Amino acid sequence: MNAIEYLDAAKARLDIKSDYALAKALEITKQDVNQVRKGKKPLTPYLCTRIAITLCLDPASVIADVQSQTEKNVKRRAFWQSFLSRAVVLLVLVMCTLASISSITSAKEALIAAGTRAYDYISNLLCRMRLRIMCIM
Repeated sequence: MNAIEYLDAAKARLDIKSDYALAKALEITKQDVNQVRKGKKPLTPYLCTRIAITLCLDPASVIADVQSQTEKNVKRRAFWQSFLSRAVVLLVLVMCTLASISSITSAKEALIAAGTRAYDYISNLLCRMRLRIMCIM
């Protein structure tokens, strides 16, 4: 998405109509929003992060997306583009881990029914995995 699409998506997510209300919600000035819309000012990392939080996205991915579009230096642009591709791979890994956790949860219920001590082990393992996933996100 480009800067204008991010602004519009934030407006839609917040269910607001005006750029003034968007600026107020993002805690920036209306002039900043206007300058971004006109292409005179890029989205700052702060604003990218605010928009990402509003859209329930990973802030690093939004920053990398914007930087990959606006960076003039070819090597830096390539860096941001490779960062984005790594972020997609990380997202796939997180989704696979979450799928594993849900299947382990079913196994945990079976172990409870069998009355084994493995329940405690799996419970601790799940807790640690969830903490790691929360730290990644």
